[in-house]
Amino acid sequence: MTAQAARGKPAAAKEVGAMRDQLRRDAVRGVGWAFFSSASVRILQVITTLVLAKLLMPADFGVFALATLIVNGAAIFRDAGLAQSLIYQRGDIRGSANAAFLLGAAFSIVLAGILFISAPPLGWAFNTSEIVEPIRVMSAALIISGAANVPLALLDKHLKFKRRAVPEVAGAIAYATVSIALAAEGFGVWSLVVGWLAMSVVSTVAAWMVCPWRPALEFDRQQARVIVGYGKHLMVASLAVFIFFQVDKAAVGKWLGVTALGFYSLAFTVCNLPATNLTHVVNRVMFPTYSRLQDDLSEMRFVYLRTIRYISLAAFPAAVGILVLSGPVISLFYGEKWMPAIPLFHILAFYGFVRSIGGTAGAVFMSTGNPELVRRVSFMQVAMIVPLLYPVARTCGTAGVAVLFTGAYAVGTVYSLGKVQEILGLNRMSYVGATGLSLAAAALAGASGWVVSLGFGPPSWNGVAAVFAMFCSVYGASVFLLDRSAYAELAGILAKSKQ
Repeated sequence: MTAQAARGKPAAAKEVGAMRDQLRRDAVRGVGWAFFSSASVRILQVITTLVLAKLLMPADFGVFALATLIVNGAAIFRDAGLAQSLIYQRGDIRGSANAAFLLGAAFSIVLAGILFISAPPLGWAFNTSEIVEPIRVMSAALIISGAANVPLALLDKHLKFKRRAVPEVAGAIAYATVSIALAAEGFGVWSLVVGWLAMSVVSTVAAWMVCPWRPALEFDRQQARVIVGYGKHLMVASLAVFIFFQVDKAAVGKWLGVTALGFYSLAFTVCNLPATNLTHVVNRVMFPTYSRLQDDLSEMRFVYLRTIRYISLAAFPAAVGILVLSGPVISLFYGEKWMPAIPLFHILAFYGFVRSIGGTAGAVFMSTGNPELVRRVSFMQVAMIVPLLYPVARTCGTAGVAVLFTGAYAVGTVYSLGKVQEILGLNRMSYVGATGLSLAAAALAGASGWVVSLGFGPPSWNGVAAVFAMFCSVYGASVFLLDRSAYAELAGILAKSKQ
């Protein structure tokens, strides 16, 4: 080996290390901004839901949930995995971006027309004509929001999550303002429909304002074939995911009524918060981050384990907190009309707990060129739940549907994490080491909060405050005593991200 080559090796290693450090800093900043955006949106959503639940009836939420289910199902075919394909690709993607934009526009127009025409048959299929006109109005949002897909994907690809936060927060503010104002005037379900449409308009306009990319009037067929070839797996997978995550609501709405669906939708939305506020947020950053690490498996393995460690530190106590506090809070704030939702909160809290970790697998699959695994897991879950939905709904009601849904997702999670283990070369104890601390601390905090709640008898705000204080104190103290390095490591990462 020549002296020049010998000197070159340390230089190359130093350059690789610098690139890794920079990517980690970019990822941490991205997670920070993505979390800020998601937390802001979720806080607005929770406040808006609390206010709307006072102004509207459970049936209004049920009708809106059915209409949203159908429109979001059509959006899967519109997107067709185009955005994920742009994030996965390397090099110059201008041709791919143009092709994705034009394909998405064409799909949006066609699907919006189909949805508008098919609204009456859909109303008949779900035994409620109240969803027909909301579906027709909301079909316009397919075209409006579809125009923002490519700009948002490019912001994700380049980890520009500070800019990415603008359309999300602006859309949430528009929804809250319009829906509450209309609900106060007595517009019922239309307050939700028009608010949702306003959210689509505002978020799309904001996306184009913060993204510098502009489409060109050209269509590269070769690039179109490339993105469709990658995206077709994700489109099928997205359809299966959509079926899995919506078929329970469709079953409740069809066989148990829109009022029961209102209870179920509220419980599902709240219990899903640990996953949507944490795992989904982190995955938005990790997918482009992992895509940059396709050729560096050891670094991807390191980043993945750190990711699930910090997700579990936040998501596990959130899920357990919902389990402990949901009953008293609903009894005190919502009153008698929402009491049937309490058992659903207790069941679906376990779903939120499992999904907070299970949801991390998809980013690994897509970034390592294995999108077919997303499809495989989704079909597995659908196959478990669909044949049993009708008998379970008829015999066990909404609680039985919630148990069935949670169990099917748990099975899919076990399979997904096993595949991640194979791809990244992990061992089973890696998961225990990454999540065991937060699991033990959350369980201890939940037990302590439950014991305190027994001393207060009937639900009261003083009791809720005492349980919450005990829960937070025990969890924080447990994490600090069991593993002080978690605090030190997180502080070090945040300090580096500010430099």
